[in-house]
Amino acid sequence: MFSKASFSRVHPAAFIPLHFLLRQSLVQSLAKIAVALGIATVALGLMAVWDYDERIVPLAVIALACIALVISGLYRDLHMAHDAAQAIVGAFPLPDKWERKFDTALLMMLGLPFAAVLGGVIVFYHARLLAAVVLASATFLGLIGILRWPQVNAQRQAVFLSSVTAALWAVLTLSVHL
Repeated sequence: MFSKASFSRVHPAAFIPLHFLLRQSLVQSLAKIAVALGIATVALGLMAVWDYDERIVPLAVIALACIALVISGLYRDLHMAHDAAQAIVGAFPLPDKWERKFDTALLMMLGLPFAAVLGGVIVFYHARLLAAVVLASATFLGLIGILRWPQVNAQRQAVFLSSVTAALWAVLTLSVHL
């Protein structure tokens, strides 16, 4: 599926989360991506039903909040992979908590296409919202980064805290940016 040449350009420290997502937990990763794709598809379909009027803006923000929740579920899987590999990776000359930036960057890159597609539809039909969509997309990527904390640190309250965080992001995004 993936050749060694495609991984040769990846930072060596990023190989552990990529390896885990693509080889160890491929089914779980693909399932979460499929759910995120389903949310985006339903949102795009509803936008078409609504004839791309002003209602598509809050719909896109709510869809992005749900997509961020789904994508952030991969943080827990990545955290478990890092714990399992700590005996080996501990011998490498890496700083403490090195995995945080690689996990966050990986999941932000995973969320970027969703923000681009939903934001692109808004800008295509409402060009005056370009700056607001760019800012909302940037804060969406920030939301994916912020959702790392409850997913990794709040064991029993992870779903509740992540949902509240995503809901607050959606409300603030709608009230401030759009």
